[in-house]
Amino acid sequence: MISTLIPFVLSFPVLSSVEFSEVPLNNLLLLSFGYFLIRSLFSNKIKIEIKDSNFRIFSFVSGILATTSFFLRTESVFPVFLFGLLSLFSETTRKKLKEYLIFSGIGAIVSFGLIGYLNFIYSGHPMGIRFLISSGDAMNQFSFGKQILIFQGYLLGDETKSGFLKASPYTILILGIFSNLIRKRTLSGETIFGLVGIGTIFGISFLSPYTAGVHHFGLRYLESGFIFLSAGIFIFLYQRNIEFPNAGKVLVLLALFSLYYNYKFTREGFKILFGAIKPYTEIQNEFQSRKIIVHKGQFTNYLIGYSYLNSIHFAVVTEKDSIQLEETFKKNQIQSYSILEYDLEPPKDPNLPEKQFKEKIAVRFPDPSYFYKQKDSKKILNFTLKTYQLSNH
Repeated sequence: MISTLIPFVLSFPVLSSVEFSEVPLNNLLLLSFGYFLIRSLFSNKIKIEIKDSNFRIFSFVSGILATTSFFLRTESVFPVFLFGLLSLFSETTRKKLKEYLIFSGIGAIVSFGLIGYLNFIYSGHPMGIRFLISSGDAMNQFSFGKQILIFQGYLLGDETKSGFLKASPYTILILGIFSNLIRKRTLSGETIFGLVGIGTIFGISFLSPYTAGVHHFGLRYLESGFIFLSAGIFIFLYQRNIEFPNAGKVLVLLALFSLYYNYKFTREGFKILFGAIKPYTEIQNEFQSRKIIVHKGQFTNYLIGYSYLNSIHFAVVTEKDSIQLEETFKKNQIQSYSILEYDLEPPKDPNLPEKQFKEKIAVRFPDPSYFYKQKDSKKILNFTLKTYQLSNH
């Protein structure tokens, strides 16, 4: 399981030094949840005897971690649910399940109460604004027929991605885990992590209302599902290398070949990423010197990054919203604010409805100028950042 920290460690400089992201912290919480869950509920699978006091503490902590990770990313429900589902397939874990649920439930209540209270104070709802908006959007966009097409593209590839099954060496390793489960007819460390990992990856990919992952980056290296799946594969390789030294070496070569194969699909993504770091940093520096930034349309929201710590960000999608926001600024005697706009038509997700794309992403309308006058304008790549100053009359 320690080996799976490799993609997690890589995710920090890629995601957090350049822009703020909840993904690394969420992955750390889920990895910790997996550790405490295995040490309590699945301890017989790792041949470690746990005292009752430790069992209760581990169960309590796992409940806190699971609920906290869910607040960070809704997708966390998949590994948590799958770990729970697998506990039903073993007599030993079924015997522990009732006591585990009691103490993990207490931990979950503590976490939900604390975070829910903070959400309610700052947003007026215990689940938080982000959850309400994203879940509502997902429900509105969900279509069973469309989900099948999205999942098919995830497995076999389409115009935006390479396809999961095309990483053939990696697929062989996954099949090896499943074949070992069928052969032994019992859960082990490799099958628990492998099933949770693949179930999480496929679950997120199928239920996502938009193009599911991968893109230029090959597999979903930074997703929690991939990290759990990696844990299963590492355990599988270790066990096979002990039981069948020669066959184990072949499997290790397959794993290395699989990583190289996926690197081919990753290069283009990293070129795009690192090519954008300099202008992205320039935009961030501009944000740091401005207290209020208004995003015209939702496309530029991804640029907020770590500037949310110093600046207040708003998004407007209609001219009416923009005028009302200007009136609010005037009422509160805000001296200046900035507007960020993308000059070109944003790239369109092939699964995003045309209506939503036109109404929320590719929006075009004039800036309001009833109370504020333009002070300056700066162009960074294909973005324009304009500053408006409160008029004296």
